[in-house]
Amino acid sequence: MDFYVLSGGERQGPFRIFQLKEKLETGLLTPDALGWHNGMEAWLPLSEMSALTGLFPKVPDPALPPPLPEMDEDGPLDLEANPRRLTQLTKGQLFWRQAVPRFFARLFDTWVATLLVYATGIATGWIEPIRLSLPTLWLLPLPSFLWIFAEAFLLSRFGTTPGKALLGIHVSSEDGGPPSYSAALTRSLVIWLRGWGLGIDLLWHLSLALSLFFFLQTGITWWDASRRTVVTHSPVRPELIMLFILGAIGFSVVRTIPVFLYPLPPDLPASQRDMWEPQIKQIQEEWNRLRSPAPAPAPAPKPAA
Repeated sequence: MDFYVLSGGERQGPFRIFQLKEKLETGLLTPDALGWHNGMEAWLPLSEMSALTGLFPKVPDPALPPPLPEMDEDGPLDLEANPRRLTQLTKGQLFWRQAVPRFFARLFDTWVATLLVYATGIATGWIEPIRLSLPTLWLLPLPSFLWIFAEAFLLSRFGTTPGKALLGIHVSSEDGGPPSYSAALTRSLVIWLRGWGLGIDLLWHLSLALSLFFFLQTGITWWDASRRTVVTHSPVRPELIMLFILGAIGFSVVRTIPVFLYPLPPDLPASQRDMWEPQIKQIQEEWNRLRSPAPAPAPAPKPAA
């Protein structure tokens, strides 16, 4: 994420989090300097920007009583009873503000990876076009596996990916800069194994459930805890949400088209063939009817002499 600051009456930037941290530590910037990043409606002091809260740890006033505990669905949060809980957000807030955007961001990235892998495979003749709609078992985990290396590169360079950028998510190391390629690669591999279930349906659902349970209990994911990476969330602009929705619709349409243009693969199980053939035949007949020119009207009968 890029940040801008007002210093000496001039706008400076863009800066990354680690650069702001260095300027604050060296005194080139003060916490009350005004800052802004994409998605904010107005300039705010750096110390009041939610994306920079990690740079300004709050020191409690010993003369004041401790703050009231936040309420969770099951009662007040007790960090002493659950010391592994790393956030004061309730489980509901964690779910809607962080877990849901992260899931859809990764889903979007998986769509991108799937289209790239299949487009390459179809162009080189390695994959039949029909497999985009009806993939074999060995093809299911391939796009998400190859995405591990692409995601690690993007995170180490930009701190985000296409899906994360659309939903205002940024990944950084503890010092505020992008994670190293090795750290990002390990993180992506752990996600593929423990959070994405190799991209295979049954394992995918089980991995998601276990990962979500751990995240809601502790406030951090397995992969961020092991690699000490920090994930920040920014407000999402409505136009980016619309772009995400259009991308989801486009992916669904592209994946569906081959099944109506190409014959079913010979190794398709009989149960799936019996399910698909009537539907495909009906839609193909309707499509051909719409494409064929309308027959010329019959000539009017000549009047009798």
